[in-house]
Amino acid sequence: MQLDEKRKLNELQTRQAEKHVERLHADLERWRSAEDQKAEERKQKVMQVKREREEQIALAKKRREMEREQKVVEDQQLLQQASDKLELEQVQLHEKRLAKKALQPLAELAKNRDEERMRKMENKRIQQEEERKQVLEYERILADQRERNRPRKIENPQKKGCGPNRMG
Repeated sequence: MQLDEKRKLNELQTRQAEKHVERLHADLERWRSAEDQKAEERKQKVMQVKREREEQIALAKKRREMEREQKVVEDQQLLQQASDKLELEQVQLHEKRLAKKALQPLAELAKNRDEERMRKMENKRIQQEEERKQVLEYERILADQRERNRPRKIENPQKKGCGPNRMG
């Protein structure tokens, strides 16, 4: 029986050893599974961080691109405004030149008319001065004629000493 007992004991130890090995294998498998899960979680976390970073980079890039496009639009608007203003100034300058050209004959006409009026006024002044001189000359002549034609008192020698109250 001893042999049987030894064999049973051996079998028992073998089974215990096998169970122990199975438990170790199971523990090892659980540990590997836990480590794999932790590694997967770390990997997922790293991937999540990477995705978030890429999203932030993409958002920042999109924001910069939008700002650049907005700047381009604003610059184009300013350029268009400057161009419109310049064009308006050129049109106004052209219109002013045309108006000046159109008014130039009128200005010359007005100048000529003013010069003619001044000439006529001067001629009229000269004529009036001449007429005044002629009137003065005429008045002098009339005065001379009146002086000549005025009856002169001739002293009558007969009447000397005889006045109207005196007789004889």
